[in-house]
Amino acid sequence: MTHNRDKAEGQAMSAKTARKRPPEQFLGEIETEIVGLQYYGGRVTPGEQVNLERERENRHDRSAIRVENGLFQTAGYVARHTSSWLAPLIDSGKVRVEGYIPTSEEAVSGRSGKHRLALMVFLSPKGESILASGPIETKHDTLHALALWVYGDARSLTDPQLIAGLAEGLEPLLRQDLLPESKLLLSLVPGMAREIRATRGMQAQVTLKAALEQLVIGQPLDYDGFTLFPLSWPQRQEPACALLSRAVQSGTAVVEEISPPGGASQLRVHNKGLRPLLIPEGEILVGTKQNRVVNAILMAAKTSFTLPTGSTEQGRWQYRSDKQLANHQPARRPGDAWWHVGAGVEPPLPEEAAGVVIGRNGKILHLDLFDAPAILAELWPRLGETCFGGGLPRGEASRPVLPEQVRQFLNNIVDHARPSRAALGLGQGLEIAGGGLTGTVVLYADRICHVKAFIKTP
Repeated sequence: MTHNRDKAEGQAMSAKTARKRPPEQFLGEIETEIVGLQYYGGRVTPGEQVNLERERENRHDRSAIRVENGLFQTAGYVARHTSSWLAPLIDSGKVRVEGYIPTSEEAVSGRSGKHRLALMVFLSPKGESILASGPIETKHDTLHALALWVYGDARSLTDPQLIAGLAEGLEPLLRQDLLPESKLLLSLVPGMAREIRATRGMQAQVTLKAALEQLVIGQPLDYDGFTLFPLSWPQRQEPACALLSRAVQSGTAVVEEISPPGGASQLRVHNKGLRPLLIPEGEILVGTKQNRVVNAILMAAKTSFTLPTGSTEQGRWQYRSDKQLANHQPARRPGDAWWHVGAGVEPPLPEEAAGVVIGRNGKILHLDLFDAPAILAELWPRLGETCFGGGLPRGEASRPVLPEQVRQFLNNIVDHARPSRAALGLGQGLEIAGGGLTGTVVLYADRICHVKAFIKTP
């Protein structure tokens, strides 16, 4: 207790003297790990700020940086692959470092004795030479000039995917014999991509909240044991993007397999049109080797994109051509779960509907929402066949779903939407996870392109 009190008093003194520090420049964040968690009693939680203490006299590791939780209990140490070059910069007074535990679900790495750690790096006046171009006389000088150029170039980029790709390409260079200053600059690059994604993610969450709050919830429709709530926008608008299925039919998009014979095939979409191309969540593409279901993606005009895909049930979806693939309606077969719905007859929706919430037995099951009624009208036959697969036997009573449940469902989507871990394509992607929900959001030009949300089943 005395140790903790002394530490707390020391922290208070540091806070009082912080105003006397020379001006510092925030360089960025480094993501590393706390190691040795299994050997210490201090516990850390996502979002917690931690204390960092240099242990210059540590007989096992002269570059050791101890990590303490908010109660000043030792939780572990900064991973050596980071502390080995960071410690000299701290000791020389060139940088100051603060730490916190990231809040994402991947923060905890199980029983490995490791935990993710984010380090905020501040450049002090003594370290100004780190960002200065100096004479190039040695190999290390040359490599530092390269690191300085990469750091400056990355800071000028606004596309997090480009920055992430650059960071991935730097990994072999980071394994070389570099100056601590060079290691620092290169290690800061991945954090730039995370920072941009986090900023855009927060903006996207605000956009999503504002959009869903203005949705008009229509009168409920009863259909075969289901309750349908049409969703519409206060003002009707034209689609901001084209649908893949329609673009393939018109010839402004081409989908092809690009793998060699016998290899793991991939699908590549070529958007030859002048508008962004929407590939909705769950879109089915049909090919000669394997049927695919894709994640929501928005492609820029006049670009090509290789789709990350998964498999769908073989034989359930029809194949159309050798090289050309297109979204295709499933072949109906008596005995399928949704056969009783009828021969392609989906419940009619109001022409102003841009989305629909579907419920059954007093519970909301599913939501699909687009930016314009024309998109929903195009996709509704396929969505209907998917959504009504679990209909009640005819004649069985179903508890109604209430309008206030729909509004609560929309609020839950906002509460559990967060930036996608691996955003793909144009616009901003969010994933819905938590509160019993799962789904995706695609936003573009400050408007919703597509929201798909489900009740998550065990």
